[in-house]
Amino acid sequence: MSIDRRKFLKSLGILAGGAVVSLRAEPSSSHPPLPLQPFTVEMLDINRGSWKFVEWHGQHLKLPHAMTAYAYPPRDAKSVKISYLCCDPEFPREFSHGEMRDAVSAVGKLGTNLHHINEPYFSCSISTSRSAAGVLECQFNDIMLGPATTGDRYVEALYVLADGQYYPVWLAPVGGESVPPVRLLTNRVGHIFTGKEDVRVTLAGLGNDVGRELALSLELTDYTTKKNVWSKTLSFRVKAGQVSLQGLSIPMKQMGIFELKAVCEAKTIGTLRICRIPTARKISPDASSIGINLFQQQIWWYAFQAPMMAAAGVRWIRPWLAWENTWNTQQPQPDQWDPRALDASVRRMERFGMRYQDILYQAPKWVAGDDSWGVPPSDRMKEWGEYVYRLVSRYKGKIRDYEVWNEPDGMWTSEPNSAEHYMELLKTTWAAAKKADPKCTIYGFSLAANIDWLKKVCDLGAAEYMDVATFHTYASPQEMPADALKRVNVLKKYGINRYWINELGAPAYDFDARYTAQFDCSELKQATTIVKNYAQAMALNPDMKVFCFCTYDPRNPTYEPEWTGDAGIGIVYLGFLPKLAYAALAAYARMTDGKRCQGRVAYPNTGLYQVLFDAPVAFVWREGGQSTDLVPTGQLGCQAEEQITVRDMYTNIISTGKAGQIMLDFAHGPLYIEGSHQMAGLAAANNAFHVQPDELSMDISRTVELEVNLPSKYPLNIVSHPYGAFTLRELSKSAQSRSYAVEAKAATDRVNGVIEISTEIPVAEYGLSQAITMTRRVPVTANGSPNLICDGSFGRSDLSAWSMDGKSDYHLDTSQYHLLPGSLKLTGPFLQRLVQWDIIPDRNRPLHLKFWVKSQKLAECNVNLSMAWFGPKDWIRTTCLAQNGDIQTEGVSRIPQNTEGWEAVEAVLKPPYMPEEATRAAFLIDTAGGGSGAIWIDDVDMWQ
Repeated sequence: MSIDRRKFLKSLGILAGGAVVSLRAEPSSSHPPLPLQPFTVEMLDINRGSWKFVEWHGQHLKLPHAMTAYAYPPRDAKSVKISYLCCDPEFPREFSHGEMRDAVSAVGKLGTNLHHINEPYFSCSISTSRSAAGVLECQFNDIMLGPATTGDRYVEALYVLADGQYYPVWLAPVGGESVPPVRLLTNRVGHIFTGKEDVRVTLAGLGNDVGRELALSLELTDYTTKKNVWSKTLSFRVKAGQVSLQGLSIPMKQMGIFELKAVCEAKTIGTLRICRIPTARKISPDASSIGINLFQQQIWWYAFQAPMMAAAGVRWIRPWLAWENTWNTQQPQPDQWDPRALDASVRRMERFGMRYQDILYQAPKWVAGDDSWGVPPSDRMKEWGEYVYRLVSRYKGKIRDYEVWNEPDGMWTSEPNSAEHYMELLKTTWAAAKKADPKCTIYGFSLAANIDWLKKVCDLGAAEYMDVATFHTYASPQEMPADALKRVNVLKKYGINRYWINELGAPAYDFDARYTAQFDCSELKQATTIVKNYAQAMALNPDMKVFCFCTYDPRNPTYEPEWTGDAGIGIVYLGFLPKLAYAALAAYARMTDGKRCQGRVAYPNTGLYQVLFDAPVAFVWREGGQSTDLVPTGQLGCQAEEQITVRDMYTNIISTGKAGQIMLDFAHGPLYIEGSHQMAGLAAANNAFHVQPDELSMDISRTVELEVNLPSKYPLNIVSHPYGAFTLRELSKSAQSRSYAVEAKAATDRVNGVIEISTEIPVAEYGLSQAITMTRRVPVTANGSPNLICDGSFGRSDLSAWSMDGKSDYHLDTSQYHLLPGSLKLTGPFLQRLVQWDIIPDRNRPLHLKFWVKSQKLAECNVNLSMAWFGPKDWIRTTCLAQNGDIQTEGVSRIPQNTEGWEAVEAVLKPPYMPEEATRAAFLIDTAGGGSGAIWIDDVDMWQ
């Protein structure tokens, strides 16, 4: 249905930066019409993939080709100029805070006119010429976008000023096949619609010398499922010598990302990506767990990123490392103090109900000298303290959260005393900040991955000088819980029980198949990874704040010489176009934020997981398996008669009814299940049952203590494996817990075993409608150091302690095992590697390895277990410990093939086995060579 152009344009509003601006198509001398899209945003978007990043972080972007645009001033205009509207990023799209400027004009060759714009944030040359129909064609050359910090404006709109009247400049599509050119546009930055509002699209025909009646076929496709959700045919008349506008309203209420395609005469002449997200919950930052890191390029981030993230339900902002929050920006010289950019950020956060977590970072050169990260030296801590006091005093009551540096364990590792240096910085910050504002919150560590560095700083007493510890993890969903627990266990050992995850994320760039293949990524994989890890983080600690990295793609993934795994790590493309992850995060915030997390449950041998939130809302997914397999809800704990609602990853309702009649399809990502009290009870009971510590180590002269946190009204069944290797004696008992003394039998041989603790929770407890049995397994070692291999018994419900890399099949097998259910099964054709990272042995002590193996019909494959040694920067060499086959290497143990039962394999490395420059190691289980058959590995024990 065709919509009257005047009425349609009058009804449109622009959601950008919180400002709603009415659109007008008619030229005006006093108040020129705003474009549907901000000029800089549109220019970035339509040239996506073509920009050359002058620096690695993309602060200067150069467009290597020309860009075409059209304007439609009167043919007989006597005075023609190029004008442009510069807007304040704090007040985007608002004339009252902007200013009009004229390009510098000159006469070019053959009657063309030349115009130059030379702003620090946008420069180019523009040549203009008239067509036969009087259309003014504009050719942009030498386009350069500069850093936002080089000015306090951005280019909102370009106009032709003809005889005192403003006429908008319309950018032509890139690579379009239609004549005349046709654009599909909305008046939303990112083409984002929320809640139930109508989706409105404008067809813009850029009439040149030829007018034409176009018979268009419009098709709207769900980007995730690739299914058509709406279609329409219409006639679109494009008049010669003018812009023709036609509006249409798309009657769709689905959430997610969609692609609109316009086809004419079997050719695609225009495309548009549309995003629809649920209305964000009204929630205070204190009650919210949703945060995000931003990346800053070209337009001050708070112009468009802030409202986009607020619309998605993000309540916490962590800034990029080199802008308004840094000391270097605020005080580049001792006599210069300019916090205006941070002032604007804080005001913007207040406007959108967000909290700003400031990163205290990057001292200026007059303090830090030429240090690449701007680290203040030890003899300049007085100046650092004075800076912190001044900053916190200024923002008292406005900024409450301060993080002390970013990833100091990665940035300072070349400094031999980096732990001690960071400790100085932390103590100085704590004293100065708390003096300025006793109610402020100090965040320490911001740890990248160096666990050894973390232990060193904790040993120096860091716990006394922070309110919250923060760390980063970029692990896959399978590996994330174990990866995070490496940090959490260290923190808890030092009495640090408040911790946040300040960075997690994954890359995606679906517009370049080469990048996708190189980094094994996609928008769907990114989206599922991020929301799974958000949920699993909350299961670690319900009081957690979790920050995705990051808002905006930091680099150009189409330029192969600069490819990095994080080039496409933003959830928004260059030009503010949302990826699937943006829509998935908005849905996750809507479904879970502000609701208490009750815990995570993994279901052995199914690859199924759930994280349960109050209401009850279960976030469920599956790892591995065939994507076409349907899963009964009973496998996730639902009772057949429960009335439930199942939603997809974007909150669209898939099915409602009795759980026993619903099958779950995980082909397109995680699901939400609402209303299952049995699932809620299962998660709550699982969350109430804790054993501390989660692993034990002793020798024959020691007794260690084990605490079981579970209401004492539930009986426990405790068994040690191997039988008789350990004895348990109850020490104390309260209403909520019991403690035991664990002793190893008097022997000198190495003992590697498990204590198994199980209980039954009856009906009605925790809201359960059916009794459940729960089991906890605690690895125990005696007569030697603790096992250096995490989950070497494969006794967890998943393989989260192991990193995976390969193509052959592997899984946790609870039907085949040595001591207790759970072993690693690998099957042919073989091409797989499992890794445990960051093992740090004592180079002066022998390194022992023992594991159990079983195989069937194993042929023509290579299996080996080895240690890979790494220095501060890179891999050094690999030492094989055990391998199969007839060819043997001196000092390498043999792995038997086609065994009747479980057989032990032992190996030992005697000093000096560790390269002098090595600082850490990784333990590898490798299979290669194709072949056939199956091999099981269990109870892997490495000790010194």
